[in-house]
Amino acid sequence: MNLAHTDFWSIWRLWRTLIPLLVVCFSSCVAVAQERLGRVAIEGLNNEWYVDDQPGRLQDTKVAEFLGRESLWLKNGTQVMRSGIDFTDGTIEFDMAPMDKANFVGILFRRESFSNHENIYFRIHRSGLYNAIQYAPRLNGPT
Repeated sequence: MNLAHTDFWSIWRLWRTLIPLLVVCFSSCVAVAQERLGRVAIEGLNNEWYVDDQPGRLQDTKVAEFLGRESLWLKNGTQVMRSGIDFTDGTIEFDMAPMDKANFVGILFRRESFSNHENIYFRIHRSGLYNAIQYAPRLNGPT
Protein backbone atom coordinates (compact mmCIF):
# COMPACT_ATOMS: atom_id res chain seq x y z
CA MET A 1 0.00 0.00 0.00
CA ASN A 2 2.87 2.37 0.75
CA LEU A 3 4.37 1.58 -2.68
CA ALA A 4 1.11 2.57 -4.43
CA HIS A 5 1.02 5.80 -2.42
CA THR A 6 4.61 6.63 -3.49
CA ASP A 7 3.90 5.84 -7.14
CA PHE A 8 0.83 8.08 -7.14
CA TRP A 9 2.75 11.09 -5.79
CA SER A 10 5.68 10.47 -8.15
CA ILE A 11 3.34 10.43 -11.12
CA TRP A 12 1.50 13.49 -9.78
CA ARG A 13 4.78 15.48 -9.48
CA LEU A 14 5.80 14.40 -12.98
CA TRP A 15 2.48 15.53 -14.50
CA ARG A 16 2.48 18.74 -12.47
CA THR A 17 5.85 19.55 -14.06
CA LEU A 18 5.07 18.33 -17.58
CA ILE A 19 1.66 19.94 -18.13
CA PRO A 20 2.88 23.58 -17.99
CA LEU A 21 5.83 22.62 -20.19
CA LEU A 22 3.53 20.99 -22.74
CA VAL A 23 1.21 24.01 -22.71
CA VAL A 24 4.15 26.36 -23.37
CA CYS A 25 5.50 24.14 -26.16
CA PHE A 26 2.07 23.80 -27.77
CA SER A 27 1.43 27.56 -27.55
CA SER A 28 4.82 28.31 -29.11
CA CYS A 29 4.21 25.86 -31.94
CA VAL A 30 0.80 27.36 -32.65
CA ALA A 31 2.24 30.90 -32.67
CA VAL A 32 5.04 29.90 -35.05
CA ALA A 33 2.59 28.07 -37.31
CA GLN A 34 0.25 31.07 -37.40
CA GLU A 35 3.14 33.42 -38.23
CA ARG A 36 4.32 31.17 -41.06
CA LEU A 37 0.86 30.34 -42.38
CA GLY A 38 -0.25 33.94 -42.10
CA ARG A 39 1.84 35.27 -45.00
CA VAL A 40 0.98 35.48 -48.68
CA ALA A 41 3.53 36.29 -51.38
CA ILE A 42 2.72 39.19 -53.68
CA GLU A 43 2.57 38.14 -57.33
CA GLY A 44 5.22 39.58 -59.62
CA LEU A 45 7.91 40.10 -56.97
CA ASN A 46 9.72 36.71 -57.03
CA ASN A 47 8.22 35.61 -53.68
CA GLU A 48 10.46 38.14 -51.88
CA TRP A 49 7.67 40.43 -50.69
CA TYR A 50 4.67 39.27 -48.74
CA VAL A 51 1.62 40.55 -46.91
CA ASP A 52 -0.22 39.30 -43.83
CA ASP A 53 -2.97 36.86 -44.78
CA GLN A 54 -5.86 39.02 -43.65
CA PRO A 55 -9.06 39.55 -45.62
CA GLY A 56 -8.52 42.05 -48.42
CA ARG A 57 -4.83 42.74 -47.77
CA LEU A 58 -3.52 40.96 -50.86
CA GLN A 59 -6.06 42.83 -52.99
CA ASP A 60 -4.71 46.10 -51.53
CA THR A 61 -1.36 45.51 -53.28
CA LYS A 62 -0.35 45.55 -56.91
CA VAL A 63 2.82 45.62 -58.95
CA ALA A 64 2.73 48.11 -61.82
CA GLU A 65 4.94 50.57 -63.66
CA PHE A 66 5.14 54.09 -62.22
CA LEU A 67 7.31 56.82 -63.79
CA GLY A 68 9.07 54.18 -65.88
CA ARG A 69 9.96 51.87 -62.95
CA GLU A 70 8.41 48.72 -61.53
CA SER A 71 6.59 49.80 -58.39
CA LEU A 72 4.67 48.27 -55.52
CA TRP A 73 1.34 50.00 -54.92
CA LEU A 74 -0.25 49.76 -51.46
CA LYS A 75 -3.51 51.10 -50.13
CA ASN A 76 -5.64 51.01 -46.96
CA GLY A 77 -2.67 50.91 -44.58
CA THR A 78 -1.43 47.58 -45.90
CA GLN A 79 1.91 46.48 -44.44
CA VAL A 80 4.25 44.63 -46.79
CA MET A 81 7.40 42.82 -45.68
CA ARG A 82 10.43 41.49 -47.51
CA SER A 83 11.83 38.09 -46.64
CA GLY A 84 15.45 37.08 -46.35
CA ILE A 85 16.87 40.37 -45.05
CA ASP A 86 18.74 40.81 -41.78
CA PHE A 87 19.59 44.44 -40.97
CA THR A 88 22.07 45.61 -38.36
CA ASP A 89 23.34 49.10 -39.22
CA GLY A 90 23.28 51.05 -42.43
CA THR A 91 21.22 53.23 -44.70
CA ILE A 92 17.97 52.32 -46.40
CA GLU A 93 17.10 54.23 -49.53
CA PHE A 94 13.73 54.05 -51.19
CA ASP A 95 11.43 56.12 -53.34
CA MET A 96 7.82 56.69 -52.43
CA ALA A 97 4.91 58.57 -53.89
CA PRO A 98 1.51 59.11 -52.31
CA MET A 99 -1.62 57.95 -54.07
CA ASP A 100 -4.24 60.53 -55.02
CA LYS A 101 -5.93 61.96 -51.93
CA ALA A 102 -3.40 60.27 -49.59
CA ASN A 103 -2.15 62.08 -46.50
CA PHE A 104 0.30 59.53 -45.08
CA VAL A 105 3.18 57.47 -46.48
CA GLY A 106 5.57 55.52 -44.28
CA ILE A 107 8.02 52.71 -43.71
CA LEU A 108 8.08 50.10 -40.91
CA PHE A 109 11.07 48.87 -38.92
CA ARG A 110 11.56 45.98 -36.50
CA ARG A 111 8.19 44.54 -37.44
CA GLU A 112 7.16 41.54 -35.39
CA SER A 113 3.46 41.73 -36.19
CA PHE A 114 0.72 44.10 -37.32
CA SER A 115 0.53 45.53 -33.82
CA ASN A 116 4.25 45.44 -32.87
CA HIS A 117 6.63 47.55 -34.96
CA GLU A 118 8.21 50.97 -35.34
CA ASN A 119 7.44 53.30 -38.20
CA ILE A 120 8.40 56.60 -39.67
CA TYR A 121 5.68 58.25 -41.67
CA PHE A 122 5.39 61.37 -43.73
CA ARG A 123 2.34 63.56 -43.33
CA ILE A 124 1.97 64.86 -46.86
CA HIS A 125 -0.69 67.40 -45.91
CA ARG A 126 1.75 68.91 -43.35
CA SER A 127 4.65 69.25 -45.80
CA GLY A 128 6.99 72.08 -44.81
CA LEU A 129 5.84 72.13 -41.18
CA TYR A 130 7.67 70.93 -38.08
CA ASN A 131 5.48 67.84 -37.68
CA ALA A 132 5.54 66.62 -41.29
CA ILE A 133 7.75 63.63 -40.34
CA GLN A 134 6.66 61.43 -37.44
CA TYR A 135 8.19 58.47 -35.59
CA ALA A 136 5.70 56.15 -33.94
CA PRO A 137 6.49 52.91 -32.12
CA ARG A 138 3.53 50.57 -31.94
CA LEU A 139 3.65 48.14 -29.04
CA ASN A 140 0.79 45.70 -28.57
CA GLY A 141 -1.61 47.73 -30.62
CA PRO A 142 -2.18 51.36 -31.57
CA THR A 143 -0.27 53.96 -29.56
